[in-house]
Amino acid sequence: MVSDEEVAELGELLREAAEWELAEARWEQVLALVEVIESALAARDADTVRQAWSDLELSGPVRLTRVGTTATVPPPKKVRDTLNRLVHTLGNGGAPDGGTSHR
Repeated sequence: MVSDEEVAELGELLREAAEWELAEARWEQVLALVEVIESALAARDADTVRQAWSDLELSGPVRLTRVGTTATVPPPKKVRDTLNRLVHTLGNGGAPDGGTSHR
């Protein structure tokens, strides 16, 4: 499964994501990826966790913004709640179903 080090790194990414500012459509993508991660952790599917994690990293904000691009916003409540729930679960050393994430 996912190692303790990976759990710590994933938790850090999720905490960072809660502070991102993205276009609303991108938040929908982030929510979908976080839900995939949550489900994959519960199923102990490390490969899916790692793929969705990689995709989530690529979904973060870009450093340069072009003139005329869509306005960015902080995470909507549903995204923020999902991120917080998963960070809390990972911080307790467990998978979303209550089991340990790496055993």
